[in-house]
Amino acid sequence: MKLEINVDHFERDFFGLDTNKLEQGLDSLKTKYGYFYNDFLYNIAAFSMDDGELKGQINAFLRSNKEVYDSVDYYIPHLNRQIKEIENAFKRAKIYFPGLDLPTKVITYIGPIDGYGSFVSKSGLCIGLQQFFGSKFSGYIKQADYLESLFGKQRLQQFAPDYIAPNAIMSWINREFPDKAGHFTLGEKLAEEGRKVYLLKALLPDLTDSAIFGYSESQTKWCHNNSIIIKRYFEQKSLLQTKNPEKIVAYLSDNLRPSDLPKEFPDNIGKYLGFIMVQDFMDDHKNTTLPVLMELDFGKIRLK
Repeated sequence: MKLEINVDHFERDFFGLDTNKLEQGLDSLKTKYGYFYNDFLYNIAAFSMDDGELKGQINAFLRSNKEVYDSVDYYIPHLNRQIKEIENAFKRAKIYFPGLDLPTKVITYIGPIDGYGSFVSKSGLCIGLQQFFGSKFSGYIKQADYLESLFGKQRLQQFAPDYIAPNAIMSWINREFPDKAGHFTLGEKLAEEGRKVYLLKALLPDLTDSAIFGYSESQTKWCHNNSIIIKRYFEQKSLLQTKNPEKIVAYLSDNLRPSDLPKEFPDNIGKYLGFIMVQDFMDDHKNTTLPVLMELDFGKIRLK
């Protein structure tokens, strides 16, 4: 399947700006990057739209994030591998979903650490490299308490190079198959999230389950070995029928946790149970294609 992903490194062009010729440099960036230029300036970096303030804000951003930019090659030495994983994922998506328009460009950038990790724009699939340096990066260590309060420990585990491809592809999945409107039960919401994880695994079959689920290796192994315990926990507490939004969010969040959830259960345990529900459904309905699965009525996917 022919599908070539072009890669533009916005961070190289942006941090390579000649601050003595900033207007000319910004004009060149705007011409090269189109929609992403505005995405970065006003949504990611949150610069002022007042031209009188913009120059000072850009200079301050370049100074304060120079360490992050200089660290890219050290902390993410194999970026070409992750880009190839993304390209292969979209080649598979083209086979599974021949009617969909797929991104043909990846744009990497450096933004605020507490900002976006990846998103899809009109310009392509955009990846904020600042969120994938690994746990030893000093920038994370310096802001550890703040980042943990914002993202949660579970999400911070994913601030590493191995999570670039699954994070980016999941952002595309969320864009292409947005959540349905409506007041769901937890069971229906788990089915919705589970089918996205199932699709992610299908598009990135060579990745570890830890990378797919966003868990540590030990957490993933525990879940695989104790799937029956996880199912019974939800059954015994009659959780799948609840429509309480707070409970639904707590079981599907990296930074919230139900107070009575056993300590061995990882945060966002709903993601795993949802995947198991979908996997069981697909095992029982082997003729179901991925396009059909992604449009399926969630009520048909139930806990076995």
